[in-house]
Amino acid sequence: MKYVAKKQHFAYFFYAKKQHNKRMFLKNNKNMRDRKFGI
Repeated sequence: MKYVAKKQHFAYFFYAKKQHNKRMFLKNNKNMRDRKFGI
C-alpha cells in the first residue's frame, strides 16, 4: 500500500514539474517574441 502511494506521489510530482516547465517555456517564448518585435 505504501509503495503504491509513493509511486503515485512521484508520478504526480513528475507531472507537476513537467507542466511547470511547459508553462515557463511558453512564457519565455512569449517574452522572446515580444522582445523581437519590440513590444
